[in-house]
Amino acid sequence: SKPKEVNLTHVVGKTSPVHSLSVTDAARLYPAGPPYIVTARDMYRIVVKWCDFLPKIFDVHPVFMSEMYGYCMAAAHLQLPHQLAKGFMISNIDMTRGEGWNFITDTNGPQVC
Repeated sequence: SKPKEVNLTHVVGKTSPVHSLSVTDAARLYPAGPPYIVTARDMYRIVVKWCDFLPKIFDVHPVFMSEMYGYCMAAAHLQLPHQLAKGFMISNIDMTRGEGWNFITDTNGPQVC
């Protein structure tokens, strides 16, 4: 669900481009978590805003992983959409969806590394 407008304004300010995002675009372009592949210049810009937004995020949403909302808000504020890729994470052999196990099992021996 979309945060209350007053709370979003508290976090990103009144004139942030975040306010013009649809819920669909926000979910499609900015739901990112690590690992990040990004230029140093863009990451620096994101981190500056991330640090600015994070205390305000905790004001309105003081829960586990709120720092990720801060990251997403910073990227959206700077209009730096993300292209999400699946398969980078390999952590649980019992998970077949969303992890990169197929890449390993479909690749011949030494070519995996």
